[in-house]
Amino acid sequence: MTGEAITAVQPVQPATAPGAAARPAAVPLAVPTRPAVPAVASVPVGTISTPQAPVRAPAGARRPSSDAMRPRSQVTHLVVNIDARRVALFCADGPPYRGFVDTDLATGAYTVKVDRRARRWVFDAAQVRSQPRFGLLIDGPDPFALDFAASLSVAVTSGLDMPALPDFAATAARVNQYVYDRDYRGALALLCELNEVDLYDLVDDLWATKPGVVNDVLLHFVEAARDLQADGQQAALRALESFAQKSKELYVDAFSSCAIHASSFARNDERTQAGLTNIRLQLDFDLVPPRTLLLYADDVGSGTDMAAALPTYGPGCLTFPEALSAGTTPRLENAKADAIQNLERQNVEFFRESVRQVSHVLLSVYQASLSLAKLDAAMTARGNPPRTPRGPGKWLPTFEGGSNMPAAAARYELTSCGTPAGMGYFVEGVQFEGFAGRTLLDAKFWEPGGYMAKGLRGGWLKVGWKVVDQANRQLRVARMHGVDVEWRFASQEVADLVRVIFRNNSIPIRVVHIAPL
Repeated sequence: MTGEAITAVQPVQPATAPGAAARPAAVPLAVPTRPAVPAVASVPVGTISTPQAPVRAPAGARRPSSDAMRPRSQVTHLVVNIDARRVALFCADGPPYRGFVDTDLATGAYTVKVDRRARRWVFDAAQVRSQPRFGLLIDGPDPFALDFAASLSVAVTSGLDMPALPDFAATAARVNQYVYDRDYRGALALLCELNEVDLYDLVDDLWATKPGVVNDVLLHFVEAARDLQADGQQAALRALESFAQKSKELYVDAFSSCAIHASSFARNDERTQAGLTNIRLQLDFDLVPPRTLLLYADDVGSGTDMAAALPTYGPGCLTFPEALSAGTTPRLENAKADAIQNLERQNVEFFRESVRQVSHVLLSVYQASLSLAKLDAAMTARGNPPRTPRGPGKWLPTFEGGSNMPAAAARYELTSCGTPAGMGYFVEGVQFEGFAGRTLLDAKFWEPGGYMAKGLRGGWLKVGWKVVDQANRQLRVARMHGVDVEWRFASQEVADLVRVIFRNNSIPIRVVHIAPL
């Protein structure tokens, strides 16, 4: 096996070794990097294969996963918490497998392939010093019995990094206290700060001991998320609902009502010339929090083939089949037929069913990639440029891309990168805001007084790690396709802070300031 498609990424070390008595004062803006690896003659070019290391659950270990035997699809990436010796194996269709890990990898980003027959983990030789120790003990199945993607990204983190919350129990107690004080915004903000391993472990523990806390956060989720400038809201909602909501209730075909949306009566020359209708269906979901989904009737096909794969997460943290059709979403296909029939009867009162106010629902937009492709083809045929330059990725709906962020942030994505509302530009599963020329674009509406700016200014390790981790993941896929990455900031001050971190960590991402319009 070879690793020619993977380029080395500089991992980040924690400020102090696990178990140290005190963490030294952070140096503002300087996120420490892993020391350079000296040349070792015995390390082969390409890959390093390491056998599965024996793993035992540590003393005082966290509660085993309550959802260990839930069926999942292919594992796409891993997140490791080396302090707690915990690991999460993520799939596109549901919550992660979780378990224990034994490894001597430093914090950082890696790429690994799984040789299931030989029960070995195959690392990129450019990313590891020598044969690393690596072994997993998953709650439930044998890890080598799982289905893995051809190449996995592995994010190794140091776990909880909040001086005021020294351990897992204190963090769970703080979430419980926030809910007791009715400070749901504080509870959600804390959940958003956790890495994905700690997040699922904590929600699972709360669901087993204090399920009312989980239900209370869900009940007030929209209120708490309003104007909260914190990454990870989609991940937090998915984690909460993984335990509190039945998976079948999150499926797109489980809507409670369907109506023709008022925007169907607006003129849309672009869709008309592409041979598409402007009929939009409004689907309401009786969930906690409630959700409304808008989609075009053209996005629902008439095919009767059943879905071959498990549904995957999409806008609104709902789950979707590979294609909407009579076979995969029969209720939706019937609702579409009824809506068109009513439209032909000119039942005006039915058509003007109003949209629930955004303050009371999570409003999401679904736009099938097939419709976007048809629009591109129609515009090109008329001699106009397509909606976006052809590039290594594709536009897909995304929950955090518009409905669960401040309106100013969504507007900045649109004006700085041309990001359609509710959409993201995905390359190998990694999200960007657009593609121009040979550059992948990412927009950052981090205001000077916000959480991210304060963390960057104060040298908070957790904030620095989030920035470096996201940059490394984006660089990995960009290098696979031979393109560049550019981050666009609404604030000149925040752009300067990130530019210093990138320089300290040898991250070749271009940072520019584009003022909001």
